[in-house]
Amino acid sequence: MNLKKKIEFLYLRILLNLSKFYIKKRRVNTIFKRIKSIEENYSRSLDYKKVFSIILKNKINYLDVGAREGPDKKLDIYKKYFSTILCEPENSEVKKLKKKGYIVINKIISDKSGLKKFYITKDPMKSSTLETGGSMEKYFCKDEGLEKCKIKRKVKINSITLDQIEKKLKIKIHYLKLDTQGSEFKILNSMKNSCPVFIKTEVSVGELYKKQGLLYDIGKLLYEKGYIMFRNNILNRNVPFSKNFAKMNIPPSLGLPLHGDVYFMPDWTRKIGRKIIKDNELEWIAIMLFEGQQQLLMYINSIIKLKNRRKINNVISIL
Repeated sequence: MNLKKKIEFLYLRILLNLSKFYIKKRRVNTIFKRIKSIEENYSRSLDYKKVFSIILKNKINYLDVGAREGPDKKLDIYKKYFSTILCEPENSEVKKLKKKGYIVINKIISDKSGLKKFYITKDPMKSSTLETGGSMEKYFCKDEGLEKCKIKRKVKINSITLDQIEKKLKIKIHYLKLDTQGSEFKILNSMKNSCPVFIKTEVSVGELYKKQGLLYDIGKLLYEKGYIMFRNNILNRNVPFSKNFAKMNIPPSLGLPLHGDVYFMPDWTRKIGRKIIKDNELEWIAIMLFEGQQQLLMYINSIIKLKNRRKINNVISIL
C-alpha cells in the first residue's frame, strides 16, 4: 500500500470512529439531518439574482400554508423576485408574521370552505384539523413526551381552499409549501383548478393523526396530477428509549423513516407534466434554479422542446 492510500485509509478510519462515537451519544437521525442540510445548502449555494432578473417578467407566487415560523429563509435573499403569501390559523402567530411585513391569510386551508374544527394541542406545533392519536403516535412522540400531543381544546375556524385563494387574490400559485400536521392529502386532493409548478409538502409514513393521508396516498395523487418527487427529506426516527440502549453499549438501530418533507416537480417525461412546465415556463426555470436543480434543468432542456431553450443555456453559462 503506497503512502497516499495509507493516509486515505487512516483518515476514513478516524471518521468512522468519530461517527460511531457521535451516534452512540446522540440520536441517529441527527447525523442524517446534518448531512441532508449540507447537501441541500451546497446545491443551493449559487447566487441567482442576476439570472432571475433576466428570466422573470413577473414575481413568483409562493404560498406557505402552515407558516408558524415564517417561510424559507432563502426567500429573504430573493424577495425582489417572490411574492410571498402566508397562511396561518393561530391569531398570535398571525400578529407576529404581520409585524414582519408578510401578507397573511388568517384561515385554515382545507378541502372545503366554511367553519372547520381545529384541535389545539399542548404543543402548538402539533395542532391540526385532525385529531391526534394515530397508530404511530406513541412511537414518534414517546421520547419527547406524549403530553405534547394531548388536545387542550377544540375551536372552529374559517377555512378556504387553494382554488378559492387563487380566485380571491387573482393569482396563480407557482410554489406551494404545505405543513398542516396531517391534512396535506385532503388539501392536495381538493385542487380542481390549482396546479402549482412546485410543491413542498410535509408527509408521514405512518399515522401520527387519526385518518391522516400518508406519503403513499400523496405520492400516488400527485403522480396522477403530473408530478414526480425530486427531493426527499424524510428523516429516520429513533426507536423509543434509544438512550437506554446507549447505556447498555448496544449500537442504536436506524429506526423508521417516519416523517419529513418531500418535494415534487412536473414530470417532463409525460404529457401531463410537460403541460405544467410549458404553461409556466419562466417560473419553472427560476424555481429549478432556486432549488439547486441547474444540472437537471440543463438535461430536461436538452430533451424537450421549450420556448426558452436558448435563454436557459445563456443563464446557465453565467452562473
